[in-house]
Amino acid sequence: MSRRDRVIVGIVSVGGLGLIRRAPGTWGSIPPAVAAFLMMALGASSTATLIMLGVVGAAAAVLCVALTPDAERIFSRPDPRTIVLDEVAGMALALIPAPIILADAGTLAIAAGALAAFALFRYFDIAKPGLIDSSQRLPRGWGVLTDDLLAGATAAGILYVAAIIFYL
Repeated sequence: MSRRDRVIVGIVSVGGLGLIRRAPGTWGSIPPAVAAFLMMALGASSTATLIMLGVVGAAAAVLCVALTPDAERIFSRPDPRTIVLDEVAGMALALIPAPIILADAGTLAIAAGALAAFALFRYFDIAKPGLIDSSQRLPRGWGVLTDDLLAGATAAGILYVAAIIFYL
């Protein structure tokens, strides 16, 4: 494998998390959840946490679309499980309601919110109901990314509605 290919694998696998044989998508979903939890638990402003989630999500999305064709060539298959940048982007989107809703919450509520976002995102990413599944047929890296963004948006919507009903 060339140096360029190793760099691409390092990026699309989020530093090797996608190379973990068991549940690479789950491992790839963890970094944004941990980062958001730590920022909120350590007292970062909602705005700072939202900016971090936006930057991380956008960077992961752009890199995912750009590097997926190379990753598919390297691994000789479409949408290899090793690509987990899409999970980073989707999970960052799923977490968007957390800093808004939990701005003044305690650490336990923040942890519960991050865990709920994680569980909902993973459920929709794995189950892929309806449009989430059919979005995978988009060309190039868009199909790899879009199902995760839809799973993240669905999880975010459910979290927001649940927070309105139970928390606010």
